[in-house]
Amino acid sequence: MWGQTQSAMISETKFLHLGPINKWLNTGITESLSILKEGVYGNYMTKESVAAWSENSQQYFDKARTEEIFAAIEQVLTEYYAFGEDIRTRDLASLSMKELAALFAEYKRLMGESQALFGSSTPSGTFAVEQRIKELVNNEEDFIQLSTPAEEDSTMQERREFRALARAGATDDELLAHARRYPALFFNTFDVQEALEYLRMRAQQEHDQAPLDFSQHLADIKKKHQEIYDAIGKDELPYFAGILQRAGLGRYRLKHVWSGIEFLCLDLLKEIAKRIGLDTRTLIRTYMHSDIEAFFQNGTTLTEQEIKDRTTCILLHWHDKRQERYFGEEALIKRKALLGEQKKKPESIKGMVANKGAIEGRARVVLVNDIKQMLEDANAFQKGEILVTTMTSPAMVPVIEKAAAIVTDEGGICSHAAVIAREFGIPCIIGTHNATSTIATGDTIRISETGEIEIQR
Repeated sequence: MWGQTQSAMISETKFLHLGPINKWLNTGITESLSILKEGVYGNYMTKESVAAWSENSQQYFDKARTEEIFAAIEQVLTEYYAFGEDIRTRDLASLSMKELAALFAEYKRLMGESQALFGSSTPSGTFAVEQRIKELVNNEEDFIQLSTPAEEDSTMQERREFRALARAGATDDELLAHARRYPALFFNTFDVQEALEYLRMRAQQEHDQAPLDFSQHLADIKKKHQEIYDAIGKDELPYFAGILQRAGLGRYRLKHVWSGIEFLCLDLLKEIAKRIGLDTRTLIRTYMHSDIEAFFQNGTTLTEQEIKDRTTCILLHWHDKRQERYFGEEALIKRKALLGEQKKKPESIKGMVANKGAIEGRARVVLVNDIKQMLEDANAFQKGEILVTTMTSPAMVPVIEKAAAIVTDEGGICSHAAVIAREFGIPCIIGTHNATSTIATGDTIRISETGEIEIQR
């Protein structure tokens, strides 16, 4: 899973799901492997772990438990934005080491709990619900329709609000306030000035465009939902479809926590980096939560060699209810031992249909790096090309607007790629796991209505 650039702390947080910080989801994962190779993250699970997680997704059949999960999502979101505002308005330099350590503990908790809750909307997390809906409707097109929320999601909300700001001639302060409301736009962006330059450019581009209004689009979705409910005539269908829709809406909002927390709390990370004696980017790329906790407890810092090793590779292996860590060359050796040699690239790929449509076109691979890279990718992307990516992000909307179709490594029926493809009315194949590592920019690919992707070489 994945294939994007991300920090050591976000990578380590994957394992917080499997320990005591995960209060809501009994995933059943017994073995998991996370690898951060030259800053690019990949995660692997055994088939047995995936099967167990899918089985345990039946927790949604318990209505009380379901409401606990959605209430927890709302609580984490409320605490997260309050924490971000606290960080922004505090004089962090005046805090004692003990006070700073307490803030970092809250930072870690929010990152961990948001990722754990994010897992409730993964393909494994909603597997039992999806299967029940499919049994009830017995029609793939109806299933796809019912997985689409009839409410404005956070991506729509961000686009609508930003368009209004742009048309009104927003000030820099208003643009930065918008960035704080939607920090996932700036995943891997550790310079506020870069974010501001992006927002200024985007505001200039959207200044003369019409206001965005999704009300008719959402009304059409709601009408279609009701038509399906009436045709099927089973009371449990609205319940299970509602869970899937709510999971999708929560998923987008939680992404602003776990993938946006580094941008929202950049001042906290800068202060910690300053006290350790590092630049912020090196801290984020190489230090894990446990390393920063060790610094606060006894002043321990990573050596130059340890930083070099972690820049090369970090491997975290969860099994037998414990975590093993490997770094540098040792991590590369362990990676080969666990995963074996890389197999020859296949000539075809299979994924899940998130929006139907057969199409052939030129592929362009766009990876999730930072906002600067996203701008370059958006400018290079040609109208009518097929977007191939690990998973779409809110910052990719300018690319998606030009895309003829979307193919992703990751995501399920609740994913951002799935829902936005339906909004734009373009074919979408999700969860291929290997599209970005198999398809190259410039390849001609053919997408079928059943989820097969053929590479024309």
